[in-house]
Parts: sequence; structure tokens; C-alpha cells
Amino acid sequence: MNRHFRLSSTLSASLLLASVGAWAGEPRAAPTPSRAERPTSAAAACVDLRGDLVQAAGAAGVPIHAEQFGMTTTEDFSFAGFSIAGNEQTPATQFGTGVESAFVYLNAPGSGIPAGFYRLVARADPRDIRIGNYSGFVDFQALDGSTSASVVATFNTPSLSAPNQPNVPLVGYSSGISVGSGFLTINAKSYSSVWLSLLYSNGTVLQLVVAING
Repeated sequence: MNRHFRLSSTLSASLLLASVGAWAGEPRAAPTPSRAERPTSAAAACVDLRGDLVQAAGAAGVPIHAEQFGMTTTEDFSFAGFSIAGNEQTPATQFGTGVESAFVYLNAPGSGIPAGFYRLVARADPRDIRIGNYSGFVDFQALDGSTSASVVATFNTPSLSAPNQPNVPLVGYSSGISVGSGFLTINAKSYSSVWLSLLYSNGTVLQLVVAING
């Protein structure tokens, strides 16, 4: 059976979600960066953020699941992305060397991450990878291959084997992406934030939150 996922209780308690990206929903009008001149204001530029992401992914040679798209936008920030295709037989143990998981655009002044298109590479210490919850990182890898930021992420893994292997009851897990925004409380201080959740075909759920200073 297909498994839908949602934010963990800990993360849900910290975030008052303002908007949630649908699994494959149509995007709302959203600001888009010019490739030659990336705006500092997330309210600037074009409206076809999804189209620009598809074009940028094609130019960068990044295979995406075109039907798996999530997006959240406000006047202050934009965050949108597709899940990356080709991980259907990737076991959770592969997080030890890094797994390209999503192709995104982020424009969030105050996040400390430059506006632009990124591959999101999920990784965890091989000693931490196990059935259940563990922590790792998501690297925001720019199109030139450099890493602009590494953000702490939470993983929840039900099996250390890839789906469709004999005797592994994970057949029917579907991959997916969900994106949203809200508020994050850290040490009694509230921050705007954007979040992303990914469901892998191996059953792992990854959750990532980027805080934005007001």
C-alpha cells in the first residue's frame, strides 16, 4: 500500500504551518529568479517557478519526477522543488555516501543560503543509519558543484534494504515531496521557516527545516 507521510509530532509542535505543497498539485503564481541576475527580494521576477525549475534541471542534466512537485511562496521568500528520479532501488544505507534527493529553488533572505537552484544531497553518518529515527544533513549543492550550505535533517527509516528485493515488504511504497512554510521556535524565539519532507521508495522519510531571520 502507498504510504503517505506528515511531519513528526516534534516538528509539528514547533511549526505553525502556513502553507503546504501538494504531492503533485498545480503551483500558484510564484517569483522566479533571472539566471543572470538573481533578485534579493523573493517578490521579484516572473511567475512560472515550476517551469523555470524544469528548465534549470534539464540544463543541469538532473532527472526529476515531473509529477512530484512542492512549492511555498510569500512576499518574503520562495521555496519550490521536485524530487529526483533514479532512487527507486537505493537502500537507506546509501545515505552514508550521499543521495541526490531533490532539485529546488530557494530565495529566502535571512536564511544564510544564497538565492538559487540547488541539488539537495541527503547524507548521514553510516554509524547512525538504522531502523527508526536518526539525524543527518542535507547539502545545498549549487549548479557549479559547490556546497552553499549544510542543514541538519531528520531521517526515519523502516528498513535498511531497498524496495522490491525478495522478502522485503516495501513493494508499493511511493516516493514524494512536500514543501511548506511556517514558524519555528528555537530557544523561545520565533523564526519564519520553510520546510521540506521527502519520501523515498525505500520507505525513509526525510524532514528538513530552514530557519529565516526576520
